[in-house]
Amino acid sequence: MRFAAPTATVLGWSRMLGLDVTTAAPEPTMAPDVPAVVELVPRHEKSLAAAREQVGRPAAAFAGRAA
Repeated sequence: MRFAAPTATVLGWSRMLGLDVTTAAPEPTMAPDVPAVVELVPRHEKSLAAAREQVGRPAAAFAGRAA
């Protein structure tokens, strides 16, 4: 494959699907499962909570429009 478009581009570009796209990436995602990076678990938990909050706002707004 010579070119792979990011998901947000494919979903959000008006010439493609034209969706309102919000992405969130919690970091470091494997900390709870990898003993070598166990010291990063608190950072992972904080990041995961922030990512859930970030995607929750547009989800709640969408649910309000869809109702």
